[in-house]
Amino acid sequence: MAQIAAVMQFMERVPALQRALKRVQSGQAAASPQEIANMARKVQDLQADILVQRMLTFGEAVKGVPEELASVRDKIANPLKLTVRQVAEGAVVAVQIFGFFCIGEMVGRRHVIGYTTPEQPSSAASHH
Repeated sequence: MAQIAAVMQFMERVPALQRALKRVQSGQAAASPQEIANMARKVQDLQADILVQRMLTFGEAVKGVPEELASVRDKIANPLKLTVRQVAEGAVVAVQIFGFFCIGEMVGRRHVIGYTTPEQPSSAASHH
């Protein structure tokens, strides 16, 4: 009983689960396996639609890249004409790029700090 109460308290705190909690509290039956399968099929169809839509609009998103690069090149060539806001935005982008680089390094190393190395022989360890 305590587990059920804990689950219901959790459901009360999560907005996405409140509708399901009301169904449980009112005694309505949960969705049948067939209904769940139908919903899963609909979700898969919607995911496919989103993927196709993004693939079709990818070319439009890429078309603006040369103009944006030219704009960035002009701004870098004339740094005294930059506003404080533009410098701040550039700094934020630089920090984001550096952060993603660091995360990529951690993923590649499979370790947060340093690389894992095999144990060195005792003679090599005593050398340093």
